[in-house]
Amino acid sequence: MTFDENFMNRFFADLAVHSAGQEIHYKSVQLGQTYHVPDIDIRQLLPQWAHQGFIQLRAWDGHTSRHWNEWPDLDSFFFNQTDGGNVRVTLLAAGREHLELLKKNGISLTSDV
Repeated sequence: MTFDENFMNRFFADLAVHSAGQEIHYKSVQLGQTYHVPDIDIRQLLPQWAHQGFIQLRAWDGHTSRHWNEWPDLDSFFFNQTDGGNVRVTLLAAGREHLELLKKNGISLTSDV
């Protein structure tokens, strides 16, 4: 399993602890510290997983919660001043299915929360 896959599996397992559809707020620095992943990798991987449909990734722009790809660029999204630098993550059905497949294949998941 690659480093990115390990982070993805652990992060999704942590999101799955919460109610389905629940939006969890994070700062990229906080995720880096929790998962021991460089901040730059987090800022690349989260949008990738959102694009693949595993997670929903949003931030408050001062008026409404907008998807990551509706912001001018990733820096303005991750370092937003309107949501205190928080991004809002929701595990979607494809992310939950990914976790179920891992469990069926006997891959152990360790939650970090």
